[in-house]
Amino acid sequence: MTQLWTVQKNALPYRQAQVLSGCANGLTDKEMAEEAGVKPSVIHGTVNTLFFKFRLGRGKRAALVAEAIRRGFLQSGAVMMLLLFVQVLSGPDLDWRRTKNPTRTRHVSTRIVRRGREFNYV
Repeated sequence: MTQLWTVQKNALPYRQAQVLSGCANGLTDKEMAEEAGVKPSVIHGTVNTLFFKFRLGRGKRAALVAEAIRRGFLQSGAVMMLLLFVQVLSGPDLDWRRTKNPTRTRHVSTRIVRRGREFNYV
């Protein structure tokens, strides 16, 4: 099986990282249990622990995965490879920082006409 999502090293205990990675890659409890050599109830309990750890109520695993991505626990191997590929192709002379346009100033003039008199304020 190709893993698209991996858990950041030493971010979580081994079993929790294994289960979070399995959830992110779309595996069922039974598939993760067979891969890890444990009962599906162990996987289910670890998923509950992850929900508690991320302070999520009982809910969908997609919410768990989204929260893990938001907090930086999960990394996509495909995205990392793409960034590395772009960096290698671009060479050392590409500036990755965004350059800002110079600030433009607008000159405002006001013209007031009152009882036949005209005033210009610049």
